[in-house]
Amino acid sequence: MQRLLFSLMKPIVRGFLTAVYRPRVIDAEKMPKKGGLLLVANHASFLDPVLIYCYQKCFRRNIRFVADQAYVPKWFGTWAAKMTNSILFEHGNPRSVVKMIRTAQEGLRNGDAICIFPEGTISRTGQIRMFEPGVLALLKKGNEDVPVQPVFLGGLWGTKFSYAKRLYNKKTPYKLFKRLTIAFGDVIRHPRDAYQLYRAVVELGVDSMDSKRFPRDRQYMIPPRQMIRNLRGKNTEIKMVDSTGMRLSARQVLLRILVARRVFHKLWPADEKNVGLLLPTSIGAVIANAAFSLDLKTPINLNYTMSNETLDYCCELTGVKRVLTSKKFLDKFPNMKLKADWVLAEDALKQVPLSAKLLGLFDSLLPTCILERKLGITRYKPNDLMTIIFTSGSTGRPKGTMLSFDNIAANVHQFYELFNPGPNDRLMAPLPFFHSFGYTTSVWCPLTCPFGAVYHFSPLDAKIIGKMTREEKATVLVSTPTFFRNYIKRCPKEDFAELDTPVAGAEKLPAELAYAWKEKYGQTMVEGFGATELSPVLSASIPKCRHQDTYHVYEKLGTVGPPLAGIAVRITDPEKGEELPLGTEGMMEVKGPTVMMGYYKAPEQTASVIHDGWYTTGDVAKIDEDGFIVITGRLSRISKIGGEMVPHVYIEEEIDKVLQVLDPLSDDDDATLRVAVTAVPDPRKGERLVVFLSGTRVTPDEICAKMTEANIPQIWIPAASDFHTIETIPVLGSGKPSLKEIRDQALSLYSAIA
Repeated sequence: MQRLLFSLMKPIVRGFLTAVYRPRVIDAEKMPKKGGLLLVANHASFLDPVLIYCYQKCFRRNIRFVADQAYVPKWFGTWAAKMTNSILFEHGNPRSVVKMIRTAQEGLRNGDAICIFPEGTISRTGQIRMFEPGVLALLKKGNEDVPVQPVFLGGLWGTKFSYAKRLYNKKTPYKLFKRLTIAFGDVIRHPRDAYQLYRAVVELGVDSMDSKRFPRDRQYMIPPRQMIRNLRGKNTEIKMVDSTGMRLSARQVLLRILVARRVFHKLWPADEKNVGLLLPTSIGAVIANAAFSLDLKTPINLNYTMSNETLDYCCELTGVKRVLTSKKFLDKFPNMKLKADWVLAEDALKQVPLSAKLLGLFDSLLPTCILERKLGITRYKPNDLMTIIFTSGSTGRPKGTMLSFDNIAANVHQFYELFNPGPNDRLMAPLPFFHSFGYTTSVWCPLTCPFGAVYHFSPLDAKIIGKMTREEKATVLVSTPTFFRNYIKRCPKEDFAELDTPVAGAEKLPAELAYAWKEKYGQTMVEGFGATELSPVLSASIPKCRHQDTYHVYEKLGTVGPPLAGIAVRITDPEKGEELPLGTEGMMEVKGPTVMMGYYKAPEQTASVIHDGWYTTGDVAKIDEDGFIVITGRLSRISKIGGEMVPHVYIEEEIDKVLQVLDPLSDDDDATLRVAVTAVPDPRKGERLVVFLSGTRVTPDEICAKMTEANIPQIWIPAASDFHTIETIPVLGSGKPSLKEIRDQALSLYSAIA
């Protein structure tokens, strides 16, 4: 009788889940209909076993689940486990674990289908954690030929059945684009290790979110539509603040965006699709970017730290004929002269007629569905171009990186899920919008997520940033190690009393900087990694304040954290292109919804870095046993000297350690770069290291002697004659060293010597 009742419940539960969550099932027919089978799946929620059981196509085949008793609800789960003949065990009890393994092995030999969740626990971050190596124990003792089928479960993180406590709040807009996914992959025979199974599940998840393969199954709502829903919330608190004194609530931000859209619509002809922006980091720049996106145009934030010649090249390449800027901005850059026409924001917004303001107010009161159709943004497709971000040009001429709506939406969603901010959180945003990280996290995260932002036009103004962080009680600060060094020297402890999430990116985080920040402010600084071509965030560690348990490893100094949810990373041999095993250094390649559309009008350059959906980052890295990424160098920053690979970044770090000991910076010194390493061709050894020093009294002989004492390989130690003192080391607007200028100086210097 109980068996009959349970069998009748299956279609009822399936119908309920279909009505509420509309899950999509991908390739369920790939499950073998008979014989022993081991299913391995990621563990995102308490609902995972129910979904797999209800939506597998082999209805006559029972699936036995391996489950920790601590996660089995006593009122229903125990009965369901009994009806499915599932295998329960106690985590931490060796006898219980051994019994579970033996029972599962016997079941596989008898032809049962057994499902296990090798992460060991339900995810607390939405990310797929590394699989426990013990999963392969089930394939021993006569089960060596049993096929293993990867299963991916997506869209569950954020539901009431997951650990995302804030994400399923009724006021949270992210519930609007949750779509459950159950994807079954190809069976794997004789897996070499648990990492292979982990990679199979991760890649299965990435492929299931491919909007080109599944154009009708939108995983993310495009940012302009999500923005309207977020800003129309009932929350009347201040949403955005900037250093000009502007303070706006969410409703006020939306109203100004709608009014600005009407003004810009009249100023820009319909045939000018691409629009240039030269604006400092401020609420006005946020409004301009959002207004152009609502007007079916592509905003392009130009890098005002570049030369006029380079900016003209960017405008000419993208067909930008008019550039929106401001009088105050041009006063700070009097030598900036472009071939494109200027449109001054002050003049444009001064002449806003009363009718435009009233119509903007009327639009803001329209129902969301009507407003979207009136604006025309329902015509946007996930793979349509949203913006063009020019690369920093640190190694050559800047390239126009095309980012789609899906790219930005996916990265915003990943950032939000990782740090799980609430309505009381505030993002301190000093990074410029021409920087990919500044555009995604500082513009579209606050516009589409339920937390506020504080803007300042320059990341160099440490005292102002510290003051605003203190006054506005900002909790999240994202910057570069170069700028963080400046904050440590110039900001008192009280400025960052409310801050709990300092995130460093764009360059390697030195260990001494992390220790210094922890000692002064008490917070753990975490490191993230990204690239313009990845929209931009690829990975990040999570500070302790954002942890929800002690089971997982969330942060490791010296790493850039695990990949964000929905992103697959692999390490390959730079020469052969073959995938390398776990823990081996090689070229890092990335696949996922955040990988760019390509370089603007540069198909050859695009083809050189994207192969079968995998983007080659150019970074040399490895993945450790916990799934954390360790960046060991950049291919363009590694010299081959005497047949041996010599990393420039490592040498810079060692020289900087020597300088910290022999010539430490005082509190009054500027936190500028003091060392840069590059290389020039050498007829005898292939390449020759060149070191530029700035602002130090330490001699090259002293540095070489200290590096020798540290047992650094001799071939990695530059000759004393290859050290050169310069006034300042060239840097980009993002704070990163300008590798092209540094190398050009070295080539010029050594050609003159030759």
